[in-house]
Amino acid sequence: MKIAIISDSHDNLVNLNKFLIYCEKNNIDIIFHCGDWCAPAIFEIIRQNFQGEVYGIFGNVHAENNLMLDQAKKFNIHLKKELIEVKIDNIKMAIVHEPAKARKIAGKKLDLIFYGHTHKPWQDKINNTFLINPGTLAGMFMKATFATYNTKTKKLKLHILDEIK
Repeated sequence: MKIAIISDSHDNLVNLNKFLIYCEKNNIDIIFHCGDWCAPAIFEIIRQNFQGEVYGIFGNVHAENNLMLDQAKKFNIHLKKELIEVKIDNIKMAIVHEPAKARKIAGKKLDLIFYGHTHKPWQDKINNTFLINPGTLAGMFMKATFATYNTKTKKLKLHILDEIK
């Protein structure tokens, strides 16, 4: 499976659309969103342009909780408040927003933890768990970035959005 990981999209629809075009051209199967979607209208845009599974958590910048949950459900997006754990191709993964939460759960027999919040792409390893921050899709304070992970090859790659053709 090919997974694209984004965080901190902050309603930047230009960058989101460029990312979704990348997903289509590169046969991405699943999108993980590590929080800070902002407005729930983003769910409809994602669903109009991506048919695969979408998993995400709230973050700290978003519309009212129940509105976010209702809209996510309407567009068949798996949304939780703080943590999602999934197992894909025998790889145990989690999605959180805050780096402190990622560090806290690193010993929980997880292979990968994806997080956001800092807008800074980063990779670390704690207790045999890789912690990965894909950066900010919005391009706030840092260049716009996202990551991809292939569960078959176990290859992780950081992409700078400006370099995507």
